[in-house]
Formats: sequence, C-alpha cells, structure tokens
Amino acid sequence: MKELAVTIKDIATVEIGPDISAEIKDYKILLREAHVDDNNIEEGPEVSFKPGDNMWLQAILTYPVHPKDERKIKIQITQKILQKLNHKGNIYFPSGNGR
Repeated sequence: MKELAVTIKDIATVEIGPDISAEIKDYKILLREAHVDDNNIEEGPEVSFKPGDNMWLQAILTYPVHPKDERKIKIQITQKILQKLNHKGNIYFPSGNGR
C-alpha cells in the first residue's frame, strides 16, 4: 500500500506544481497572524485509504488546487494515475457494477 500511496502522491505533486505550495505557505502565515489555526491545511497532496464495497480498497487523494483549475487538474491526475497503475500488473480495478 505504501508503494501505491507514493505513486499517487508523486503524480499529484507534479500535476499541481510547486507554485500552489508556496501560495499555501503564504496563506498559513496570514492565518497565524490572524490567530487562526492552520494545522489542518496541507501544503501538498495527501493519500489515505478506506475500505470500499465488495472488498475493494478505496484510495483517497486530497490536494490543494485553485478552484478555477480543479476540474482540469483532477482529470490530469486521474489519467496519469490510471496510466501508471495499469502498467504495474499487481493492482486490480473493479469491473462492471463494482466500480
């Protein structure tokens, strides 16, 4: 599972780019100056897992993105993750109604 998380996180990191991380650091500074808790704001992508239906494991990717870029980045990340994982051979995706 660690290899899968690293693969997903690496792809997302490249796709969101370095600029967003710098902007989030600036945003966290503003929050601290306003005495607002910034502990839950991540500067990069995070991967977690939860059990899905039919004994599948669901990978959940959370990443910072500008709202106007959300759809475009989501599609790019999803396509690149699927391309990479389809070549691994030891990761299986649900088919039919199990998706």
